Amino acid sequence: MKRFLEVADRVLVGGAMCFSFFRARGLGTGDSPVEEQGIALAEEVLELAERSDCELMLPSDLVIGDAGSVLWNGPMGAFELKPCAGGTRTVAEAVAAAPGHTVVGGGDSAAALTEFGLAQEVGWLSTGGGAALELLEGKELSGVAALRQI
Repeated sequence: MKRFLEVADRVLVGGAMCFSFFRARGLGTGDSPVEEQGIALAEEVLELAERSDCELMLPSDLVIGDAGSVLWNGPMGAFELKPCAGGTRTVAEAVAAAPGHTVVGGGDSAAALTEFGLAQEVGWLSTGGGAALELLEGKELSGVAALRQI
């Protein structure tokens, strides 16, 4: 990496290596594998990059794969406003493309999926976002209780 900083205009860091750089910047990495010795090296490379003419680029987002089920409840901002729609659109597209069982709850989420033309791409869509969260909390919902009595 040090040599690349001397000869390249840009260095892109991806894959599992990026997690050492995230930790070096004080960012969380969840359950992602991070080599502790890599964090100190990443700190050194980040410092060198700041003093070089080379741009060190890290991922701005990540893809989490192989989920058996995906639950999405609530948009990622004011998707109705074009400048603010990017986050919600990205999540909507990821949920719609997920190979597992997909469940989306909430009127705003349903509206976003409809606006983006993705409402038919998810497994289950409900406008009852609050009720969906209560069900996940383990609360008894009157409508579900009535269905169990049939």
